[in-house]
Amino acid sequence: MVVCMAGKGSVRVYQRSRRAASGLHSGHRPIAAGLPSEYDSGVGRYRVVVHAAFEAAHHLLSYRGGMEPAHGHSWRVSVEIAAMELDGEGMAFDFVAARRALLDLAGLLDHRDINTVPPFDAVSPTTERLATWFCERMRERLPSAEIRSATVWEGPHCSATYFPDAEAGR
Repeated sequence: MVVCMAGKGSVRVYQRSRRAASGLHSGHRPIAAGLPSEYDSGVGRYRVVVHAAFEAAHHLLSYRGGMEPAHGHSWRVSVEIAAMELDGEGMAFDFVAARRALLDLAGLLDHRDINTVPPFDAVSPTTERLATWFCERMRERLPSAEIRSATVWEGPHCSATYFPDAEAGR
């Protein structure tokens, strides 16, 4: 199953067809549009999402049996914060504080070789690991925020999302 944001807060859920699973067809067919997922049912009433972008190089350490050549990406990252209630000002969480924290983290990677930045100097800097890193660092920097997810794009068409509170195997 593939989940895609369809704009204006709606979600489209696609299921791979048998032809796609067999490799005969690469398409997905929609099975629901605009419906909340299981993930959505556990999220607070409000969501705040902040975005940042950075340019950086990386290489995977054992991609398809060997070290991948170093290459660059125009990365994007978004972090979702959830809240059940609004504060006295009427905000779920302060955009300015959340975006400042995310920009600070993105700045640690901007115009760098990610493979030289800990912990990625010791592990392969996959998009999934970057999403985990952003999520965990945001939780450290904003302890009062309920960080629900971090999504990292390594280009316009490929991303990975980390859900820190997801149950194993779900």
